[in-house]
Amino acid sequence: MARIELRYCTITLSDGLGLPSAVGGVGATAEVSTTAAVSGDTSLTVKNVFIPRAKNRQKIPVGARFTLATEANNPVHVVQSRVQATGVGTNEQQEVQLVDALAADAPTGGTFTLSFGTLTTIPIAYDASATDVQDALNSLTGLANCFVVAFTPVASTVNSYWTVTFQGLLGNAKQPLLVGNGVALTGGVSTVVTVAETVAGTSPDQTVDITFSPAIGAATSTYSVGDVITFQAQQLAIKIGEGNLTYTEKKEYKYDLERGNLDAVREGNEVPVDMKFEAVYEHITTGTGEPLSPIDALKGELGAAEWVTSDPVDPCQPYSVQVQIEYVPPCSGQDIEYTVFPDFRVETKEIDFMKAMISVNGKCNITEAEVYRVPQ
Repeated sequence: MARIELRYCTITLSDGLGLPSAVGGVGATAEVSTTAAVSGDTSLTVKNVFIPRAKNRQKIPVGARFTLATEANNPVHVVQSRVQATGVGTNEQQEVQLVDALAADAPTGGTFTLSFGTLTTIPIAYDASATDVQDALNSLTGLANCFVVAFTPVASTVNSYWTVTFQGLLGNAKQPLLVGNGVALTGGVSTVVTVAETVAGTSPDQTVDITFSPAIGAATSTYSVGDVITFQAQQLAIKIGEGNLTYTEKKEYKYDLERGNLDAVREGNEVPVDMKFEAVYEHITTGTGEPLSPIDALKGELGAAEWVTSDPVDPCQPYSVQVQIEYVPPCSGQDIEYTVFPDFRVETKEIDFMKAMISVNGKCNITEAEVYRVPQ
């Protein structure tokens, strides 16, 4: 068991917003939209917002920190408020024809099929109505109500076409072309089924108006549309007065016997790190001024309701935070030590208002704490 004296420590609770994509996190970015950023600005319109680990993936959390790629010295800005705009996308449309020729070349009987990915429809009659084609497509496994079909006859020919519109789960996105198979068509010169994209599907261009502080600093040029915004974790820093933090790392080994004598040693099951801290806190800072307590951050509720889980693997698992202990030795010249407990989940919480004390016990989904040092 390791012991850390908290008199010289700051405990920082962080969410998963700033986790790099390499470990399953957000790697979160957005772009400056039609409103360019200039020196002195405290508001921006941003687009292409996607926060996959958040409860609402198209919202920038209030309290989120970010940097602008082209801003000098990379200062950190904090989101104070947001106004969500509605993104508009386009449904893909594709045109299906049995032949691209005159009436004399058109099939007079038989059937054809349409495939989407690995799924193929039942045979469709050569003279099927729009409803027949629509029903055949919507019967594909998992794609009910994803297709709307219209039929358009062409004057002086019978090579009429069906317009297929993708919607629902397939709406507002680029889609691969349907693949037609007309080998079972009869009576015509051609058995080709042609498919062409007539309207390209596009995803919604999500935009959000945000206010933030501090203002954008002086620069030699105006920040242009398309500048990248990179998010960092939301944090709560707790300056500790008195207290202690303990954690336990445990290894399981299995000892094999050979004729009753000790022989090979094998690693057993992994065991999560147990961590407990108990402290009298002196002051708390969030950087945004909203009322936020350690319990809010640990539970992901109230002031921390928009915090993003720090679980690096599965955002659907129970909410977790990252706990970091910064230990600054009182004697100059010694390295600052950081002890990090990622993916920490609270199991018990005790609060003593009279003593301004908080006691937290839980486990981290890791086998060892991360410890590193940097010079003062």
